[in-house]
Amino acid sequence: MKNEVEGMWSNCVTKCRKCGSILIECPREGHVNSHYWELERPDGLVLKVCPNSCLESDATEAFRNEL
Repeated sequence: MKNEVEGMWSNCVTKCRKCGSILIECPREGHVNSHYWELERPDGLVLKVCPNSCLESDATEAFRNEL
């Protein structure tokens, strides 16, 4: 989705592909990515997002440009 914030499921320190900031835990309510918490599994992974709200589409483009 075009307006989703860069994020991922992780249990380690991860960085935004666009700005390089360390991703933070996504709030369970009130964030554009919060609805993904419904996919939570008992595997210890935490939903993380960029604290600067970089968009997923921009992060993907930045990542592709680095290749």
